[in-house]
Amino acid sequence: SVPYGLRIFLLGGRQGVAQKTKENLLKKYPKIKIVGVSEAAPNSEDLIETIDKSRAQIIFVAYGCPKQELWIAENLVKIPTARIAMGIGGTFDFYSGATPRAPKWMQQGGLEWLFRLYRQPSRIGRIWKAVVIFPWKVLYKSH
Repeated sequence: SVPYGLRIFLLGGRQGVAQKTKENLLKKYPKIKIVGVSEAAPNSEDLIETIDKSRAQIIFVAYGCPKQELWIAENLVKIPTARIAMGIGGTFDFYSGATPRAPKWMQQGGLEWLFRLYRQPSRIGRIWKAVVIFPWKVLYKSH
């Protein structure tokens, strides 16, 4: 968990999801300091200024891969108080309740990806790369 003194900014996600994530986090961790929420597009004109004014130290960025990583690489240096920015993909979707998680047995068995594939068949290419191609390259191509 994040120490309560640190200021957190939630960035990205679908409409209403980041705000609902903030509400759910505050219910679970009432002392957490979420100083801002924005679902603005990565290239929004006033976005850097908004985050900078919040004096956020941690920014969770949910634009999806690779947009969130590109945003962080380009913009973190423009926000002096920010010490950490992390790309978190669809985490807001899960934490807000907008997207259901896999059953516990699938989570514990490392099969949450299979549940997501069942719910979103369009993810087949991305899941193939993450579950088959990447491990293959790491295990067999690095020697």
